[in-house]
Amino acid sequence: MIALVILEKLRSPNKHFDIRYLKSLTNFQQVRKYAEECGLKSFEDIGSSRLVFVLSSSKVLKVAKSEAGIEQNEIEIKVRQSTDSDILTKIFDYDSKFRWIIAELVKPFKSSTEFMKAAGSDAYFFDRAARIYDDTHDLDDVRQRYEQDGYENWELFSHNFMNIFDIANEFNITDLSYTNYGTTADGRLVILDYGLTE
Repeated sequence: MIALVILEKLRSPNKHFDIRYLKSLTNFQQVRKYAEECGLKSFEDIGSSRLVFVLSSSKVLKVAKSEAGIEQNEIEIKVRQSTDSDILTKIFDYDSKFRWIIAELVKPFKSSTEFMKAAGSDAYFFDRAARIYDDTHDLDDVRQRYEQDGYENWELFSHNFMNIFDIANEFNITDLSYTNYGTTADGRLVILDYGLTE
């Protein structure tokens, strides 16, 4: 559903949005009002503490709705700045008080089948592989089980798996279901919302 909403928003791109004016605004209520006045359509982010406004086919503006949304923005920025992993969305600009961020647009997966095509396995095997790797720290053990279970794109899977495993462990990202992943405009598999790390 969210993916359909995103595509609908992209049919009417905004032509009046001014980043310099955005940076002059002093609270998230003003930011939200400005985005709406510019004609940017929105949808609620995961957790409903932020509104996401579509800026282009590759960028979104995430605006806090409350202190919880500001905290989500701050976490997302700090996590992104601490790693160059391509499993996380890029952040292009942000407010120094975390009222808003401009980040990559992510198209959520509509089904586990879509996830499997992009990731190299279903989300269930990702979780299973994480437990195997946690126990043995040997990627060959994961590969053996991967092939035993009939999966066929080890190169794709191992790249995504190691990126996700490292980031999930470092930042305690606990939701590894397919609904918390998506693809960017350049086709990368990414975590949909890492502002919700625990």
